[in-house]
Amino acid sequence: GYLDRASDGVRFQIGMRGPLLGHTYRANNPVSALCRPAMQAFADKHDLSVALAIGDGTDTLYIEYCKSPRIATLRLEIGSRMPMELTSIGRAYLWAQQPRERAALLAEITQKAGKGNPHALAPTYRAFEHLERFGYCMASGEVQRDSYGISVPVYLGEPAVSLALNCGAILPAPPDAHIRNVLVPDLMKAADAIKQAMKGLDSNLI
Repeated sequence: GYLDRASDGVRFQIGMRGPLLGHTYRANNPVSALCRPAMQAFADKHDLSVALAIGDGTDTLYIEYCKSPRIATLRLEIGSRMPMELTSIGRAYLWAQQPRERAALLAEITQKAGKGNPHALAPTYRAFEHLERFGYCMASGEVQRDSYGISVPVYLGEPAVSLALNCGAILPAPPDAHIRNVLVPDLMKAADAIKQAMKGLDSNLI
């Protein structure tokens, strides 16, 4: 697959095939050139990494990734692929889907988790509640140890398709007030800038 287990046997790391898939996607797709300016501007302003992801089965796949040169790497890149239910970007993506599609994905995730993990989706449902109230969600250390992510949904192309936009870095995360009052509004502005840049783009190209 595209994701390998880390040496601790619990967490995940990017396998060799993930970056290859992402770079192939990028080479044949106009999305990167349209979304990268807003993403890189956000990354540079806040010294964070920024990712745009689509769904691929029950995983999210990074189709664009930018980071500030002034931060430590999160070992992520275009082609990074992670379980939806374990990341803020995956939860934002799930929340943004149409009810029938979201229900199907959640059912598949539950089936994969198995009977031994009946509460696998509890953090995801809490993220949905936060998205409903505030328009964003956050996760810390669930896939990559010592890292956090803040994510918002984004709707791109015509007809619009649902993706997710994320920013993050190494822990500790900024204070809650800074997240709410600075990072989230700017991330939403970046999402809107990307949406405007892709206005009129055939969403089949995404």
